[in-house]
Amino acid sequence: EELPLVKNSFSAVTMLQVLEHTEDPRRMINEACRVSDRDVIASVPSKPDSNPEHIHLFDRSRLDALFEAAGAALIRLEEHEERFYIFAEV
Repeated sequence: EELPLVKNSFSAVTMLQVLEHTEDPRRMINEACRVSDRDVIASVPSKPDSNPEHIHLFDRSRLDALFEAAGAALIRLEEHEERFYIFAEV
């Protein structure tokens, strides 16, 4: 489902500790890229944990593929304290 927002509504969109909870992270990334006219910033766990609400675990190659498929270029992808921090430009 699309957000009720026009394309390029925001200069930046953040998704911090959200993607691992969604049924379809691809759709969420696509929507974030659609409504951002420049930057998308996200963070996700980089290691398995015991949280039953975490339904996805991402690695670097999957994150790169998801953002590339959404039309975004990864500017930085850093791992720090069991989290990936993603900085992408659309």
